[in-house]
Amino acid sequence: NEGEYGLDVAQVNAIETLTSVVPVPNAANHILGIMNLRGEVLPVFSLRTKFGLQEVPVNEQTKIIVTKSNGVTIAFKVDEVKEIIRIEFKNNYNIEI
Repeated sequence: NEGEYGLDVAQVNAIETLTSVVPVPNAANHILGIMNLRGEVLPVFSLRTKFGLQEVPVNEQTKIIVTKSNGVTIAFKVDEVKEIIRIEFKNNYNIEI
């Protein structure tokens, strides 16, 4: 909804436009299905459904964030990707999200 979330850019493999997603029978509600991204079949997760929020229509801002979790490449459908920012911590540790 109105929340903004961050992800360490080092964990992001790609940010893509949403293409066709093929539903998977009997999958959990938060799994939209699978998609083919440059020859790799990826599961696509809906963060809205995972967080208990209502889905919104797909538009030109809708993106897929591709990342790896436990050695498995996965895609997250998000409403939009706003920006990449650098956050500096007091201990001089910097991350980009």
